[in-house]
Amino acid sequence: MKKRSGILRKSLLVMIMIVLFLPLVQTLFPVFELKPLNGYIQQLPETKLTVSNWLDGSYQKHEERYLMEHVGFREPLIRLHHQIDYSCFDIIHASTVFMGQNGYLYDQKHLEAYLGRDYIGDVSIKDKVNKLRFIQDKLAPYHKSVIVVFAPGKASFFPEHLPKGTPLPGFNTNIRGYLNEMKSQGIHTIDLFHYLKNEKENSHFPLMAKYGIHWSHYGSALATDSITKYMEHLYGIDLIDRSWTTAAEKPAHDTDIDLLVLLNLMKDPPLPKMGYPTTKIVAPKEKSKLPVLAIADSYFWGIDRFYYQYFTDYHFLSYNREVFPESSYSPVFAYQLDLKEQLAKHDVIIILATEANLSNLGWGFIEQTEQLLRDPATKSYLDDSYNRRLEFFKQGMRGDQNWMKNIAQKAAEKNISVEEMLTLDAQWVLHQYEVKY
Repeated sequence: MKKRSGILRKSLLVMIMIVLFLPLVQTLFPVFELKPLNGYIQQLPETKLTVSNWLDGSYQKHEERYLMEHVGFREPLIRLHHQIDYSCFDIIHASTVFMGQNGYLYDQKHLEAYLGRDYIGDVSIKDKVNKLRFIQDKLAPYHKSVIVVFAPGKASFFPEHLPKGTPLPGFNTNIRGYLNEMKSQGIHTIDLFHYLKNEKENSHFPLMAKYGIHWSHYGSALATDSITKYMEHLYGIDLIDRSWTTAAEKPAHDTDIDLLVLLNLMKDPPLPKMGYPTTKIVAPKEKSKLPVLAIADSYFWGIDRFYYQYFTDYHFLSYNREVFPESSYSPVFAYQLDLKEQLAKHDVIIILATEANLSNLGWGFIEQTEQLLRDPATKSYLDDSYNRRLEFFKQGMRGDQNWMKNIAQKAAEKNISVEEMLTLDAQWVLHQYEVKY
């Protein structure tokens, strides 16, 4: 009996030692190929040992963090920790994601927009719409149009599932201000924000997903039809038809779980059924096509899958930064384009934003286009001067609330203004881009 007990103790000791040493072995000799964590993860770079960083202790602190980030089996151990917290305590670990009632996932930026905390004010909204009206009037004689599309936000679409105690939205929100001013000035506008909310109860399939931040595949198909019909009415033409087959009901996947994957769990919770329609383009020769330039946020990817077939000379400027489809093969950036040429080539300009991105509608495109149309001597989208390229990156950074919070924090630490810190960060980003490309 004692002999068997001794064998058991030794076996347990060996197992414990194996478990303790496995991470070290994996660190030194990566035997297993591990699934990487999802989301943006900024890892520490390696640092060199110097006399100064050794004496002030910064080297030791850096190496401690560096080793923690590169220890073997870090990824599955993090997933295990996240899974325990999620399954047992409804706690999630994702920087801007939070859980509402009934397991619904939300993004903090969408909540801020729903509550009106990112409201830019009536004066700023009116100024932006004035610019749009000027652009619309200047392009109209050439049979060109600007269409602004408002997409719904997750918090506004599912307010009933927000955490208990969430405040009611304020009266002043960007979506309300823009819709009123657009109507007042006669801007071509498609209000998918309210249209899809009104269709929510009658839709055959969910228009937004429980575990996603974007409109669903089915919702984006409805949005595509709405935009296309608006353009047909605006131009008095008959665009290519698209036939639908019955939407297949499948467990949520792809963009319908794009928040869930950020939780980095070991096992997904039960996934709700979603509608995934199959469409077929019917393209008789007599049907019209339009050259389209879209400046939009990530919601446009749901529409983008259809528009390659709908239009001629179609281009999508993601956040007015990267140019698609070109960037699918090699990075092409908006500041490399000639704006005069783009306006000449495209008959329709679509500016699409979800509620959470209305604080920076157009991401600089509206201002750049207005400047060009007021001053035809402007040579390009953003000319080749260093200051113009720098301003392009600063404009994109201003539209990222998390980035600006980080810049404000660094500005306080350095005792300089936020604008000075923004310029320093933009110079660094521009330098990294020019080194890489």
